[in-house]
Amino acid sequence: MKEYHKEFGRLFTKYRLKAQFLTLYQFGHALADEGLLYEDSIFSRWQKGNRVPRQRKVVLTMLSVFVKHGGITTIREANEFMEASKQGYLTEKEEQEMFHKPMSEVNPMHTPQTFLIESNTTLSDLEQYVYTLKDFTYRGFASFAYRKLGELIDQIKELKLDKTQQGKNLISNIMWQRITAYANSAKVTEFGEGLKEAYEARDYARENNTPYQGPATWMIPHIARLALLADKEEKFSKQQVLEVLTSSEEASHLMTNETFEEKISSHLEASLICLILRDKARFDEHIAVAIALIEKAPNPPAPFVSLVWNAKARAGMRFGESEDTILSYVSLGKKYLDPKYQTVHLYLNNTKLQALTTSQDPVYQKEAERLAEQVRLQAKLLGNKYQSFKINNKRLIGV
Repeated sequence: MKEYHKEFGRLFTKYRLKAQFLTLYQFGHALADEGLLYEDSIFSRWQKGNRVPRQRKVVLTMLSVFVKHGGITTIREANEFMEASKQGYLTEKEEQEMFHKPMSEVNPMHTPQTFLIESNTTLSDLEQYVYTLKDFTYRGFASFAYRKLGELIDQIKELKLDKTQQGKNLISNIMWQRITAYANSAKVTEFGEGLKEAYEARDYARENNTPYQGPATWMIPHIARLALLADKEEKFSKQQVLEVLTSSEEASHLMTNETFEEKISSHLEASLICLILRDKARFDEHIAVAIALIEKAPNPPAPFVSLVWNAKARAGMRFGESEDTILSYVSLGKKYLDPKYQTVHLYLNNTKLQALTTSQDPVYQKEAERLAEQVRLQAKLLGNKYQSFKINNKRLIGV
């Protein structure tokens, strides 16, 4: 085996994992989206250092995939990868195409300040950047998204762009999106602080009459539900859970002018609270509304189709459906899921693990042991403390 083959295999593995491709299949799916189709066995040879792609176009496409998914973030890393494949360094033109794209295409590993000052961006441009960071929350970069969204609020205020209604609307949007990122990155003992931020987001939306009052209100029951489940001593009462559900249902009524995605989210949240209460009728009611909204959407918003199936799988455990039915729901969730949404993939794997763990079937129990290690690694790589907390926690089966 040639030394440069070994170095290429090491870097391929390193940047694949940084890009949150936990399996070769996921990486292959992303590469296929760029027009390159390979068997997983080829990737395995690359990873082991047995082979190295010879065509520059192939290496550049791999590099592009890693850049898009946050695995490679600097020109130095890119050139290191190119050199390991015996392709030399990137040309000036290749650097421009890979790292210096318009605002709408840029990888949000750059700071908001760079965009505000150097790119002379408008508030409309920044709004698009907010949605890019939101997407990163579901792709497994929640902690990064939370930090960058906070920096963005500071920059908007420093440049006095928050004086207009458009600026206030943008800050309101950022505040509630930031809570979503918080929920997917904070320690379970810190959800109380997250609840304070959620109330601040709601109050800001109300005081400034922004169009994000519904989503900001929805964040309160979302964090409250997680805080209740994280309470190891289970001090909460049924009345407290009912109050959280009422708050969630009130939020859904405020979604009159919001997107399908936000309406779906509010009903999904209400359905998950119903699982704590073991209220099947109300669960079915909210999940049915979420499904109806998805069916009405011109393009079903990813990754919410998968989140619906995940909720149905958890309900299956809660209300005594068969193991095979529950696992079929998980499979459907994965079928409709874009591999880049690693956080949702983690949700589905954790749900599957719970279903396998509670089974009496020896085959399922053995599979649960294997999957548990995968989920632990996945949760660690994504920095999702709550999902780590849920692994093999029998108290949280079906919620």
